[in-house]
Amino acid sequence: MNPRCKRKRRYSFLSPVVLLFLVSVTSASTHPLPHLSQNEPGTGDARERIGELMKETLAKRDSLGPDGRKVWLLIPPSPETIDQLRACGPAAVPVLAEYSRSGSYHERELALEFLHDIGGEKVAGPLAMAARTEAEPRLREDALRYLSDQSWKVAGPILKEASLADPDPKVREYVIYELESHEARIRDTTSESQVRKRISSIIRHTIQKASFVTPDGLRVQTVARATNEEIKEIQGYGDAAVPILSEFLSSKDDREKDLAIRLLGILGGGRVVEPLARVVRTDTSPAAREMAIRWLAQAPWDLASPVIFEAARNDADAAVRQTAQEVLDARSPKQ
Repeated sequence: MNPRCKRKRRYSFLSPVVLLFLVSVTSASTHPLPHLSQNEPGTGDARERIGELMKETLAKRDSLGPDGRKVWLLIPPSPETIDQLRACGPAAVPVLAEYSRSGSYHERELALEFLHDIGGEKVAGPLAMAARTEAEPRLREDALRYLSDQSWKVAGPILKEASLADPDPKVREYVIYELESHEARIRDTTSESQVRKRISSIIRHTIQKASFVTPDGLRVQTVARATNEEIKEIQGYGDAAVPILSEFLSSKDDREKDLAIRLLGILGGGRVVEPLARVVRTDTSPAAREMAIRWLAQAPWDLASPVIFEAARNDADAAVRQTAQEVLDARSPKQ
């Protein structure tokens, strides 16, 4: 593994907070955290086994596309890999901390992921160091995201620091979103304006997260899916979430509309029938109408079935009519 690379960084602003951040970067770069000693018992065995796990996992991610070009696939580590990783015990943390400072982007990326998979108090140190010193914005964001899954007492101050001091605006935007999410989870009461702000923020963040550029310059667009925590938060708003999500059904951005349909479907109940029925009857996109029909099928059937029956008979698009008929057939009594 290559020794840690020294990289030049350019910062677009030098506020006092950023200067403090730069001092912390320099300090962290030259003074490793105390618990990352390479002489920890069992580190040698852990280094050998983790080296094998790193190599195996990276080999699975390095693939060839249909056109013969190399592509990088973020295939999650297998449960067996994670079990073997955790079997290395506490000695795994300093070894992965070393990999998190590798000269290879993908080794650093996987090391942070492995640290998150291990979990526990000891991983907070190397994750915090990566959040402060990693040159690549996307990996700093990964470190901060993994850190936010640890104790908030440890993660909170580091996220607040990054929200002000990280040199990349996208990373700062992400951290602010995480801080707002935490505040929303611990807040006892929520006004309509706060619900609107949070749902709008969740939709915007989820869509941004689904579109990114790889280190090789390849733009990737995936399906925008909210996390379980975000879904749980929206469900917690109950009926108050329905009219706000319904507003996004008229969005000119198809990604916002599709995500709103999905979130309404997940909310479920009779309350979502009217906005989803409006999509089925009036939306110009056949794909949106099909999606709304499938989610309507999970609403109370006595309310949803007339809308689906109408679509099966009258929709202008044959594929939509077929989808509606399939839903009706699936609900009809078996002969």
